[in-house]
Amino acid sequence: CGSGEVACCIVTGGGSAGSSGWSVAEGIVAALELAFSRATPRSTEQGEFVCGQPVRLAGLVARPDLNDALGIALRFDESSRRWLVRLADGDGKALKPANLRPLSEAQRGPDVLIFWGDAQWSRTQLLGELARGHWGLCRASAADLVAEPATRRDGLEGRLVYAPKTEMSEAFLTAAAAQMQAERERRAREEAEVDADADADADADAD
Repeated sequence: CGSGEVACCIVTGGGSAGSSGWSVAEGIVAALELAFSRATPRSTEQGEFVCGQPVRLAGLVARPDLNDALGIALRFDESSRRWLVRLADGDGKALKPANLRPLSEAQRGPDVLIFWGDAQWSRTQLLGELARGHWGLCRASAADLVAEPATRRDGLEGRLVYAPKTEMSEAFLTAAAAQMQAERERRAREEAEVDADADADADADAD
């Protein structure tokens, strides 16, 4: 499966107001170079923020409902003197630097996410797993990137789409349950045989 190889890297930021909020880079070196480029300030008017930095909205008067919303700073538009921000809910906003706060004081740059391992499945294999109900699919969003790592799995609840149960999935689950039961019985027999051998050795030593 190539578990020791880098499948791809994601670098937050970049693009227009309509972009996803991240870019895919091939390899760690390319990802770090892109992150370094985005972390380099290009204008004195962009404030303390850089491209790709996770931010929190604050001080909005016309839209107070957006205060405390999380997002990713995509890029600074010098003509409007505003940051293009991709919000966690997928919406895009153009905001003044004064209406942004760093999501973390310790982080002043983009995130670099490295995905290790590549299952190298064929399309047929993946479709088979979907049909069995073992995999769910959903579209990634900025919310997945600004969330704390420990909460990302919970953020998928209600978003994952699974294949409907079919005769194929039901038959697979039944067969899997039978295999698991057979494996448990096999291990129980092996443990019983080990215990019996140990008892026999103990009796021999006593004699």
